[in-house]
Amino acid sequence: VDLSNYATVDDLSTKQNQLVVSGYLGSDIDWNTLTSTNIWIIGQASLDDDATHGLGGVYGYGVLININDRSVNYQFYINDKYQVFLRTKYISWRSWTRLDFNGRPISDPTLDWNTLTSNGIYTIGYNGLIQEESHGPAGVSGWGVLTVTNTGLGQNQTACILQKYESPASGIYYRSLWNSSGDWSPWYKISSTAMTN
Repeated sequence: VDLSNYATVDDLSTKQNQLVVSGYLGSDIDWNTLTSTNIWIIGQASLDDDATHGLGGVYGYGVLININDRSVNYQFYINDKYQVFLRTKYISWRSWTRLDFNGRPISDPTLDWNTLTSNGIYTIGYNGLIQEESHGPAGVSGWGVLTVTNTGLGQNQTACILQKYESPASGIYYRSLWNSSGDWSPWYKISSTAMTN
């Protein structure tokens, strides 16, 4: 059997050493200053916005992977809630983008929907109607799907966040937030006309 085209143990050792875990990264380290190709373990209840430049409040137990390819720097943040974020630097850092587009089931009627600002699809499932204090469409059935679309995370003050709630029993509702320092618009119901074939 000819094994000449397969990697040797020495080859594998060399490849393995190219990307290594560098240790824990605390909230006192500015992620903009990380320029070497490495993996850091993150262990915080939530990320600090000053250190991460846009991931403030995101669940902080995961890993940060920094890859430097000469003129371009890539940062991936992956946490154990299955959230994946990416940003790149060519001359200057771009805003974080969430890649996974997955949310979670929400069964707590007291959860504040104003806090749901990352891209995601959330299944809403609790008995009764949506309450005003949750900032959802009050008085609407609490069974449905909430879709959150965020055009940009981080320091982009013109980012738009759109929330759309679809309930089989109540219809379709939407609202938007035009910048991170502004206020949410009211909820609007999309009226519909039945179509027949």
